[in-house]
Order: sequence, then C-alpha cells, then structure tokens
Amino acid sequence: MNSRNAGWRKALYWGIPVLFFVFFFMISRYAPLAGDDWGYAAGGRYNSALMRAWNNYFSWSGRFLSELWGYGIAPHKKVWNVLNAGIFTGIFVMMRQLAGNRRHPLLVPAALGFMILSVPDQLRMQVYTWIMGTTYAIPLFLFLIYIFLLRQYVFEDRLNRAEAVLCAVLNIAVPLYMENAAAMIFGANALVLLYVCFCDRKKVRTVLGYLLISAVGVCLIRFSPGALARSARDHAAFAQLSLFEKIGVNLPSLMTYTFTVYPWFYGILSCILLIWAQSQKQAVRIAVSAVTLLSLAVIFLPLPEMLSWIFWIIYLCMMFAVSFSCGERQDRFFLLFVLLCGCGANAVMLVSPIFAIRSSVYTLFMFMLWGLYLLERTELPAKVSGILAFVCCMAAAVFALRCAMLYRMINRINLKRMSQIQYYAERPDITDLWIMGYPENSVHSADVVEGDDFHDAVFKEYYFLNPDSTLHFYYLKEYDAESILNG
Repeated sequence: MNSRNAGWRKALYWGIPVLFFVFFFMISRYAPLAGDDWGYAAGGRYNSALMRAWNNYFSWSGRFLSELWGYGIAPHKKVWNVLNAGIFTGIFVMMRQLAGNRRHPLLVPAALGFMILSVPDQLRMQVYTWIMGTTYAIPLFLFLIYIFLLRQYVFEDRLNRAEAVLCAVLNIAVPLYMENAAAMIFGANALVLLYVCFCDRKKVRTVLGYLLISAVGVCLIRFSPGALARSARDHAAFAQLSLFEKIGVNLPSLMTYTFTVYPWFYGILSCILLIWAQSQKQAVRIAVSAVTLLSLAVIFLPLPEMLSWIFWIIYLCMMFAVSFSCGERQDRFFLLFVLLCGCGANAVMLVSPIFAIRSSVYTLFMFMLWGLYLLERTELPAKVSGILAFVCCMAAAVFALRCAMLYRMINRINLKRMSQIQYYAERPDITDLWIMGYPENSVHSADVVEGDDFHDAVFKEYYFLNPDSTLHFYYLKEYDAESILNG
C-alpha cells in the first residue's frame, strides 16, 4: 500500500507540471506578437540586444533586464514559446513547493491550477501570452526562488555557497525587471531582517547583506537616467502632484487591482478560509465564517464603491488576523511575510504614473500563495480533500478548455491575418491595407488604433510593409472558422 501511495504521489508530482507546461506552450504558440512586441522584435532583428538595452537604460527605462529580454527574445517567437511555458511552469512548481504539498498532494496543485487559470482576460492577455508581458512573470518566478532559498536558510539553516551567491544575484536581477518587484524584494529582505534580529541574530549579517544588495538594485532602476528622463517627458503633470494627490489618483486602481477584478480567486480563497475556520475556536469560527460568507455575496453583487472598499479593507484585516493565529511561529511569520509582500507590491504603485492590471500580478500571486499555505496547514479528512480536489480539477479544466478554444480561434485569425500581411508586403504599391482585427478581450494591443503613430510605424517595420501606407483593421460579427476564412 505504501509503495502504491508513493507511486501515485510521484506521478502527481511530475505529471501535473508536465500538463501545465504543455498547456502554456500551446497558448504561447498560438499567441501572436502584438503592441510593443513589434517594436522590440524589429529593433532587435539586426541590432545587438545588449547595446539596445544599454542605450534604453540612459534614454527610456531603468528596466534593463526587461529591455534586454525584449530585444533578445521578441525576434525569436519560437524560443519564447518554450521559455514562456517554462517560466509559468516554474512559477507553478515554486508556488507548490512554498505552500507545501504533503498533507493535500492533489488539492493544493488543483486549487493552484484553478487560481492561475481563472484570472481576468486582461491579466491573461497582458502577462500570460504577451512577449513583453513576460517581463512581469520573470521577476515573479525569480522572487519565488529567492524566498524559497531564504526560508530554507532562516528556518532550516541550509544555504550552501552556490545558493548564497544565487541569492545575491537575484537581489540585483529582480529589481532590474520591474519597479514594484524591486520594492517587493527590498521589503521582503527588511521583513526577514526584522525576524532574525529577534529570533536568530547570527543570521543578521547575511540578511543585511542581501538587503543592501537589493537597495542597490532599487536605486539602479529608480534613478536610472532613462527613467528620470521619461518621467520628466511623459509624466510631468503626475510628477508635480504631492504624495497625497498621487495616492488619491491611484487609490481606485489600487482597490480594483487588489480586490474587485479577481472574483474567482477571492471565491476560492473565501472557501479556504471557511474550511480553516471550522477547526478554530467558536469566536474565530463565527467571525471568519461571517466575513467570508459575506464576501461570496459581495464578489458577485454590485455595491457602491465606498461600501465595497470598506468591506475589502475588513477582509484584508481578517487575513492578517488569521495569519497571526495560525500554527507555529514559523507558519505565522511566513503567512504575514507573504501577505505583506503582496500588499507592498501594489501599495508602491500608488506613486506610479501608470497602474495597469499587469502590475498587480505580484500581489495576486502572493495572495494565492497565502491561501495555499493556509490550506496545506488545514486538517481535512482524506475523502473531503479528494472531493474538493476533484471540484478544483473540474473548474480548472473548464477554464483551460475555454482558454484553449479561444487561442485556437486566435490562431485561425492569425493565419488569415498573416496571409493578408504577406499579400501587402509583396505589393508595396497598395497604400490602403485592410487587415482582420482580433475580437475584444482576446489579444492585448493586437491592432493599431487611430493616432498611435509609434505602433503604426513598428507594425509596418516588423512586417516589411510600405511605411507610407494606411492601416485599416476590420472586425467580424462572428469569429467562427468559416467567417474567419472568408472574412
């Protein structure tokens, strides 16, 4: 029996990530280049990716490694197909490892798969299947590796020389991808430093070293000549606002991208909290059950904005309270650590001139990890765990099937669109170019809108079209196979 159980667990351990990789490879393969992808692919086609990224650091952006990714990977779509699938599979595996996968070996990965696949279309388009959106996923993956190593060091006294060097490298690499990822890893180091100061002082020197390295990374991205120049040029009005005025501008985005756009995630998180609450004292059980049951109504019913904000603040306070009351000291610290990292990643966006849904990916995944960690430390009868795992698997399968059908349609449109583009590329004398557009909520920045001169130019450059031609994108009433073929 033990041998059979071990074989079953091993099959799950390796089989689920393989399925995850295959799925992400398929949707990556069908996803077309879009928006900024055209510019980076055209820019990196005949130029050194390193030199272009270096020049951009001094003229456009402090995200040096993101720029390097764009110029180095966007011209090679087939390479990205594999890398993107690998990155998201790595995120899945690291989330599972950090949550623990012993008490509920099927429920935890099933719940995680459901969480990842049920994100809103805007996040899927901007992070999951967009080449330049992958620059948001890479620092998430690297950060998960870092906190895995850091937890191993702080709680288990295990960190060899190679791992210590890797931690130092990650403290520079993560900040050079994205600003709020930079703030998140700096904040993570500060939290761990505070913990070891009280609980294990012999580790203070090492953690302080990592904090200082991450501070260098934060300075490199925040005060890069390109970032400062772009802020002065493109966001001068926002830069002139006071701190409180900036917060006022971004507060609605903070509440939206932290809470209200993720109904499925908060639905399953509330279910996890309800399950956890049943094993607690009566007062805790009643309080948590009341808030989580109310959340299920709030998620799917429209409320006045202010009332919704008040509820979500209460919900977040409940998450902190649960963290303080869960398990051993190490469990409590890790839950608080993950929750604060997630909150910080979005809170820092309050002072950013651009706050889009893709910026919230770190908060969402940290909250996912919080819920999974709590679930793994909740005792459940084996049958109940199995039933819940089955439900999560079915829900994940529904979202996966929906996504697969969507990208199959996208692939049909892309084939039609490429035939049109090839036709015009071979006939540069034609100046009015009619190209099929993608339906709403399918591909991010797939079509050039009127007045967008930059994307108009790079679209033509990437596809070798007449630079003086005029682009016209048309849309179909129905995007079935026959309509796409004949449209």
